[in-house]
Formats: sequence, C-alpha cells, structure tokens
Amino acid sequence: MANFYIAIHNAVLSGLLLANFFSLISGIVLYLLLKKDYEEKIAFYSTVLLFVFPTAFYLYLPYTEALFFFLVVSYFFALRSRKLFVASLFGFFACTTRFVGFLLIVTYFIEYYSLYGFSFNRRFLYFFLIIGGFAVYLLFNYYYTGDLFAFLDVQKHHWTHKEANLLNIPFQIFNNVKSLLFSSNLTTNGMIVDRVEPFFSLFSAIILLIGRKVLRSSYFWYGVVNYLLIFSQSFWLSNTRYILMIFPLFIVLSLYFFKDFTKNYRVVLGFCYVFFCIMLLSFFYMRFVIGHMTAL
Repeated sequence: MANFYIAIHNAVLSGLLLANFFSLISGIVLYLLLKKDYEEKIAFYSTVLLFVFPTAFYLYLPYTEALFFFLVVSYFFALRSRKLFVASLFGFFACTTRFVGFLLIVTYFIEYYSLYGFSFNRRFLYFFLIIGGFAVYLLFNYYYTGDLFAFLDVQKHHWTHKEANLLNIPFQIFNNVKSLLFSSNLTTNGMIVDRVEPFFSLFSAIILLIGRKVLRSSYFWYGVVNYLLIFSQSFWLSNTRYILMIFPLFIVLSLYFFKDFTKNYRVVLGFCYVFFCIMLLSFFYMRFVIGHMTAL
C-alpha cells in the first residue's frame, strides 16, 4: 500500500482507489462464498443488500471497512473450501486490520469440528495464526503509543465507549428501545440519526436470531459473537458501521424477501426495504460529505 501511495502521490486518492478495489473484490468473494451454501439468486441478492445498507458508503471511503470485509469473507471462503491454512492467514491479517478479527477464532473451531469432529491433527493448530494476528495488533499499539491496549483508551475517551461488559446488554437494549420510541430530539436530522442506531441494532439482531435455522453454524455464531461485543458496549455509537460487517444478516433478509417470487408480498416488502435503505444511505452519505457527524 505504501508503494501504491508513492505512485499516486495523494493519500486521499490512494485510499479511495484501494477502498473501492477491495470493496469490489469483497463483493465478488461474498457472492462466490454464498453460492456454496445457497441458490445463485440468494447469493446475488445478499450481496446487493450489503451494498445498499445505510452505512455501505464506508466501503468506498478510505476507512478500514473495505479491507477488513474483504479479509473476513475471504477467510470464510477459504474455510468453506477446506483450506484451513489459507483461512488462518486471512484471519491473521483481519486481526491486524481490526481487533474484532479475533472473533473469527470461534468460527474456526466450528468449521474444524464440522470437518474433523473431536479428532486432533496439525490443522487444528492453524488457529494460532489468528491469535498471532491479534498479538501483532497489540504490538502495533505498543510500538506507536507504549500501551498494548491503547485502542481501548481511544474508544473510551474519544468515542465514549467503555470496556465491554456482557452484563450491560439488558440495560443497553432497554435504554436504546426507550431512545428509539421516545427520543426528545424532534428535528428532522435528529429524529433520523437518533433512531437509526437503535433501530438497525435491534432489528438486525432479531433478524439474525430468526434466521438461525437457515444459516450455516459458523455464519450464525460469527453474527452472535459480533452482536455480543456490540451490545456490551456502554454506548451504542457506530453500531450501524459494525453491523455492516455481519454478512449473515443479509443472507437471512435475502432468503425472506427473494427466495420465492411467487410470494408477491415478500418481494414487495423486499424492494420497499431496499428503497428505504437507499434513502438512508443517500442521506447519511450527503451528511458525511458536508462534514456532519452522523454518529454512525
């Protein structure tokens, strides 16, 4: 990437080109991954639902979303292709990109069990590569700040996040349901922004739970561990950005809306949902362009 920057001589343009490249490739890999488990049209519509999600514009901007998502779906594609070493390499780099990459360890164990049961072989040890990626992430923190866990301080002091605590989950759900229903901010932007975070946080979690039986176990538990981490935070800031990375959500929605085109009401609901997401996506992107924080 450094060589790419040197060739372009513009950090922002380099970031935009790389983000859009990884976004395009991740969409292709996601489509190919889902074709292993579902019909071609489900793979297609799941990919479409990803790219119209209200925070999907982060996939095209010089943030970590595009690269991280590419690494995650490539990790799952390698797992489903029974290439556990290659999957572990992608898991390694996912961890060095974002600390939440360590959650992939759970899915590695699930896929390993589906292939080999409780028998032990050298492929089991590949998961240490994923742990190694998280260790490298911590060393980056230490190298630049002198603190292995500097990322936690940044979240706490700049984004009002405190340490994750699973006991927080019931209280945070209650508080955000109350915010969703009774927000006192009556401005147009306030009514939308204040409600999007709790709405999509709760809506998407419910969709994931409803879709338990139609999801591969590793996909489902990847979603669960992500939601546990998201919901355990003391303040639901940027949840909708994090949810963008939970691709099993889009599988469930696609199966409900577009699996059977003879059920016209579901197809209509599906296109209404897509229209709703595109409107929010456009709204939040325009706010971002003119410099407004969307709290997303």
